[in-house]
Amino acid sequence: MDSSGHRIQIVERVDPAEWEELLASDPRALPFQHPRCQIRYLKHERRKRGRWIELRGEDGTLLAGLPFVISSRMGWWALSSGVQGTYGGPVARGGQGALDEQLLHAFMDWGGRRVVRRELAWGHAEAPGGGAAILTPIETALLDISRGYEVFWKETFSNNRRGECNRNEKRGLTVEESRDPRLLELFHPLYERSCRRWGIHALSLAHLQAILREEESALLTAAWYQERLVGLHFCFVLPDELFAWLGTSERLKRVFPSTALMQANVKAALARGLPRVNLGSSLGLPGVEQFKKLLGAVAGRRWQLLQEARWLRTWRRWTG
Repeated sequence: MDSSGHRIQIVERVDPAEWEELLASDPRALPFQHPRCQIRYLKHERRKRGRWIELRGEDGTLLAGLPFVISSRMGWWALSSGVQGTYGGPVARGGQGALDEQLLHAFMDWGGRRVVRRELAWGHAEAPGGGAAILTPIETALLDISRGYEVFWKETFSNNRRGECNRNEKRGLTVEESRDPRLLELFHPLYERSCRRWGIHALSLAHLQAILREEESALLTAAWYQERLVGLHFCFVLPDELFAWLGTSERLKRVFPSTALMQANVKAALARGLPRVNLGSSLGLPGVEQFKKLLGAVAGRRWQLLQEARWLRTWRRWTG
């Protein structure tokens, strides 16, 4: 317990109702920080373990918390707050930024020398309290749709993108918004192939379907051509944006499913009164980054903590 009477502990299990109350009290909280997201992930990723940092007051009240996942390989640990490209980080009762720094330091200190990588992505333009000294800014691609669809169509989408949308319509490519988990069965083989190309781990079909069933904020935009699913985006409706979390599409000569899906995401966001679409980062892939720029996306600021052991960085460079 520190001089302020706060007690920090690292726990393997939490009281979901207690965390529900904590998240409801923090205006910055996102659905990804709810314990159910991490518990669901661990259910489908058996080789990983979960922990929660909890900060409590003198009377035992939960004042703040931070979830993270442990990946283990050859005796070394990697820690990540946020599941597979979603946002993590601290939540605090009443949005008390003064508590964030204590949680961030606890995350940085836990595990000692066995930890060779620590990663945290914060889902807001402003750093958490005390975080500006610990976290570094990163860019995410944002589509500004705050002035409505017509302005977006004429001023943000380029002539080429508008032409692709028009050709999609003439050649019979259609898009739909859905919450049907059966779409994921058709999408998953395409997703797995893309993940192999990108060099990242593919989440299981059962996990993606569980997210869609259990998260009210989740939705799918799907592209169809000649009675075949040719692309899909898995999105989340957040308080101030539509987050296009995960997705891919086929590369076709006559139609442009990626452009159609982005157009569908914009319409889905506007239907919910949201001012922007967050396209996320680009996995360090220049082609993905360039595609987002050609859609009219601009760089928006988010924050990250990323620490790697020097030998691990060297190994990554050697192995590509």
